[in-house]
Amino acid sequence: MPTRTPRATRISGVSNLRSAPASASRAGSARSSAGGASSGGPAAYNLATQRVFHFTHIRNLASILADGALRADATPAVDVTSQLAREARADLETPVGSRVADHVAFALTAESERWRELRAIFAPETPVTPHWAAIVAAQVASDFVVLAVPVAKLGAEVIVSDGDAAAGSSRFAVGIDAGNTLLRQRRSSAYFADPDDTSADIGLRDAELLAGASVPVKSIALIGVAHEPARDRVREILGASWPGGIGPAPKVAVYPPWFQVAE
Repeated sequence: MPTRTPRATRISGVSNLRSAPASASRAGSARSSAGGASSGGPAAYNLATQRVFHFTHIRNLASILADGALRADATPAVDVTSQLAREARADLETPVGSRVADHVAFALTAESERWRELRAIFAPETPVTPHWAAIVAAQVASDFVVLAVPVAKLGAEVIVSDGDAAAGSSRFAVGIDAGNTLLRQRRSSAYFADPDDTSADIGLRDAELLAGASVPVKSIALIGVAHEPARDRVREILGASWPGGIGPAPKVAVYPPWFQVAE
């Protein structure tokens, strides 16, 4: 079977971000720091102080805990990603020479477009989109959990994309500082395209953060669930499967807005 040649990322965007002059960086920072529509741009955003989000089926949680980590090469008990999407992520090369699929991926907001797209499929008679496997048609939003991880727990050399990491049009940046520069540009572009959008996650809904090949479960700060029965089920799983010797299990929080079917 022939070896698939990886698709290249937009490396030029990364090198530009790595070598951006200090004056340009300071100017972007000043525009962001002012914050809000009154300053002509979105509010300040610092990736290093944020949490990022990984969405998974509740039935995958026990195996994640058994592994002691979120792993890019894991075979989930319930795999909701289509083969087409997996192949696309395995094809695309990152700026550091790895493939997108070699990394544990996180959304930058709990209202990411991909998660909203999945939630929309849960509505009656909504077709399954190409990114998702046919199995999602039989799921409901409360079957999923949201794992929130502080960026500070993921190391300095994360990879940030300003859109779907497997899309050839997305730009990449390596490291927190370069990621902040890329996201400032993306947020500013989104703001000027729609100045009426005053949401805190403007310009972040398509973006991704690629961590390493594995992320220890002790990095998880919070597990978001749809309702109390899901909270009780997750607590049972944590009680039975949380690895010993790594500190307390994360808080489990009921937060229905993260699970409402997107229109």
